[in-house]
Amino acid sequence: MITVQVKNGELDKALRKFKQRVAKSGLPSEVKKKKEYTKPGVVKREARKEAQRKAGKAARRERNAAEQLKRNPHKGFLFFIKLIGDTMNIRKIVDDYIECNSFEIKIKDKKAWFYYYDTVKNFSNTNIEIIKDNNVYKVKGKKLVIESMFKEFIVISGNIDSINLG
Repeated sequence: MITVQVKNGELDKALRKFKQRVAKSGLPSEVKKKKEYTKPGVVKREARKEAQRKAGKAARRERNAAEQLKRNPHKGFLFFIKLIGDTMNIRKIVDDYIECNSFEIKIKDKKAWFYYYDTVKNFSNTNIEIIKDNNVYKVKGKKLVIESMFKEFIVISGNIDSINLG
């Protein structure tokens, strides 16, 4: 049961807060769903359509990423590791280990994107090793998952603690 206290006679604020709590609880959407009976076949059909829509959206996103990579593979190089700290050190390390025309690492939305890699050597939920030109790049963290794996790039998500170069 949702309750709101009225303080100092401010009924408008209390009413606004009550409406927010009701909306947040999901009660209006529940009432709308139960307003009339929907057959199980209709529910399944709508769920199937929603799944197809989401799959199509994900496929378009992947296609767009691959096309953007083909058009300009070296645009906007971003490299960030929270454990290293100093930006100039990161830039120097990246310049020493990574050639712009062959290999890139991007950290975006808590995911590590490795472009133009050779192979994935070891894989576990705490450690992933990626090889490029006999250099081993170790991704360490917790609950690591290979989200996407293509010829051009691989996406690793999870709680990434560090990326060790070479």
